[in-house]
Amino acid sequence: MIEVRNLYPAPACSPPARTWSSNATLTTDADGHTMVTPTDATALHYFYSPFLWSQTDRFGRYVCYVLRLDDSANVPKISIASTENLTRGMVDGHVCWIAGRMTRAGSSVHEMNIQCAHVPRVTVLGCGYYEADDWARLQTLMAQGRLTIPWFGAAQDATEHQPGDVILMP
Repeated sequence: MIEVRNLYPAPACSPPARTWSSNATLTTDADGHTMVTPTDATALHYFYSPFLWSQTDRFGRYVCYVLRLDDSANVPKISIASTENLTRGMVDGHVCWIAGRMTRAGSSVHEMNIQCAHVPRVTVLGCGYYEADDWARLQTLMAQGRLTIPWFGAAQDATEHQPGDVILMP
């Protein structure tokens, strides 16, 4: 058995997480997922981050966002600030993921930078937050075909004492 820990406390990003910038508003879709939309469509970017400024233990760890887009061709129009080893992948025609190793350079909230002109909205289906060794295990599981994306989470009704089913893909 391979053990991997997703350190993000709400992997399904529900209830909605906070935004880093006033360039975006958050709403909740019918499935309880966070929808991020720009408040000013003429701006270059809008931003989203589930991390707090004061949370400094994340440097060297990996973040993975699982997203639903209206047009999968727009995946390259999304990046993550202050990360290295940025990777992206498609799950199906509208669901994708983007991930990177968080560094100390630049922004300390490691927000997604979303280009307003190309991506009118993003639905955040999940967030992963991993130690480097857990990220390496996820990469191994993907290479073996045991995972299709480097993300997983517990069911929303799971508790420490009553674990729910593991969600492997939103």
